[in-house]
Amino acid sequence: MTAIDAGNQTTCALTSSGGMKCWGNGSEGQLGNGATTDSYVPVDVSSMTSGVKSISAGGRHTCAITNDNSAKCWGYNLY
Repeated sequence: MTAIDAGNQTTCALTSSGGMKCWGNGSEGQLGNGATTDSYVPVDVSSMTSGVKSISAGGRHTCAITNDNSAKCWGYNLY
C-alpha cells in the first residue's frame, strides 16, 4: 500500500500497482465494489485495479484521481 485515507466509517488504500481497495461501511456503495454491504477486509474497487494516483474517502462517498487526471466518485450521491 502506498497511501491510505479514512472517511467517516470507510477506509481506502492505494496499492503499489495503482489499484484501490476499500473496507468498512458500504451501506451507500462507498466501497466501490458494486455492493451495499459492509466489509471488514479490503475489497477491490471495481474498475480501479490500476491507474489510480490519489484517493479520498468521505462521509458516505469515495473519490479517486486517475493517472489521466480524471476524477471518479461513488457512494451516496444526494448532493
